[in-house]
Amino acid sequence: MGIRIHPNIKEQSVINFWAKVTDIPKERFRITHQISRASKRKRPVNSLPYGTLRLNVNSRQKFQQIKGWIEGLIRQT
Repeated sequence: MGIRIHPNIKEQSVINFWAKVTDIPKERFRITHQISRASKRKRPVNSLPYGTLRLNVNSRQKFQQIKGWIEGLIRQT
């Protein structure tokens, strides 16, 4: 699993968040720092406080499970 974050975000809090949301062990996550020159100073610093998660899914059943998680997250907001 890959997580893209901006340099101002604390890695451990992001890993804790995604591990809790997905129920995936923390050791499975890898952090990538993303610096976008195109959007520099155009977006609020806290617009993505937990970064973005990238999952590769090779099972239809797992895909449906993850889709359910996403739908649940949307309902929480």
